[in-house]
Amino acid sequence: MEYDYCKTCSKKGRYTQPDGTHVCRYCGLTQKPDPWTQFWDMHSGGGQKDKFRQCFIQAPEVEAVSIFIAKFGHDPRHVTCPTCGEDYSINEYDSLEKATAYERNCNCAQLRETNKKTGRVRYYSVYLEAGESPPKGFELDEFQSSRETIPLKKYLKQKDVKVVRKREVKASERKPQYTW
Repeated sequence: MEYDYCKTCSKKGRYTQPDGTHVCRYCGLTQKPDPWTQFWDMHSGGGQKDKFRQCFIQAPEVEAVSIFIAKFGHDPRHVTCPTCGEDYSINEYDSLEKATAYERNCNCAQLRETNKKTGRVRYYSVYLEAGESPPKGFELDEFQSSRETIPLKKYLKQKDVKVVRKREVKASERKPQYTW
């Protein structure tokens, strides 16, 4: 196990759990990783709004919208064409791996649950990295599992994918941005 320096106690005892949580073995600090917000250009109004079709910002959704406006000069919540819908689909994920899973063709496993009283069917889905097995009760989606998974590093190198990491964001870009 590799250890980093803890930002709280300054001792070299911080490690990362499989879910991305940082834990210090000395002071007990537990810190969840920063979420990632995905901005998916919906081509509303007939065209792509930026040089990228997918943008991922390492911040919670509300903060990521402010960062997006500061960095790219327009509001991703804008609706260019009322018939087409919003300019971007905006979603928050626990990790960059989860945010990119669909586009990277990660295997999808589904659980089908039927409510015995109402008969309604509810589906739960999880994306799996290469070599991962589905959780108990989940079954692989045959179509999704037939495609080759693109490794994260390779996917992020695509010209139409933009990644903004926490360290690349100025404090002034995190402040709420208002557009009219």
